[in-house]
Amino acid sequence: MWPPQPKGFAEGSPSTWSFVTSEGSEFDATFVATAKGSFYVVDSRDPDGIQHELLFVGLGVTKGKGPIPFGIGGSFSTPDMWSAGLTKILRLQAKPTLELSDLGGVGVIYSGAIGGGFLPELVNPDKGILEGCGAEVVCFGGLVAFNAAGVIVSKQYTPPGVGGTILPCIFTIDPGGKSGGATAARTGVGRGKQLPRQLKEHQKELREPSPIPRPPAT
Repeated sequence: MWPPQPKGFAEGSPSTWSFVTSEGSEFDATFVATAKGSFYVVDSRDPDGIQHELLFVGLGVTKGKGPIPFGIGGSFSTPDMWSAGLTKILRLQAKPTLELSDLGGVGVIYSGAIGGGFLPELVNPDKGILEGCGAEVVCFGGLVAFNAAGVIVSKQYTPPGVGGTILPCIFTIDPGGKSGGATAARTGVGRGKQLPRQLKEHQKELREPSPIPRPPAT
């Protein structure tokens, strides 16, 4: 089965964290792959819906088949391209909750992709020759035993062919979040900070009905 699922994946308990979107680039040559990018996650316990960026960089092994010689290939995607987490991120350790800090440090990304205009018309109406799709099993907090894991699928620009990659990597948590919900994650609105307090208060005033003025006493 590809991508291979890490041991204990099926026994994981859903956490309050989920993927919102992703971005990244990967370059492959013969059997070597290098990649960098970001995953955006949100905690359902957070009433503000702050989205956190998990940056990653990694070096791993890959195997693919396509018309380009010497195993040359890769992929590219941006946050505004279609992507979705298939499930909640799963807890793989005996911990009552999964915290943002558990998603940092070393990890492994198991990925598979298919390119060359094979996406269904719903996702790829133009049937672009370089438009494909990928699926990633993202494992956090270790190289063998993991704190957490989740699955995300996405639209990607990738040449014709099929391939898979095992990418040990390092995740870095962006100290600033993103406010404004899914729109902010895909457009960059509110990147790195929450709405100013004055603006929040103004929005609250707009939502609350104004008191009906009373005529002056005679």
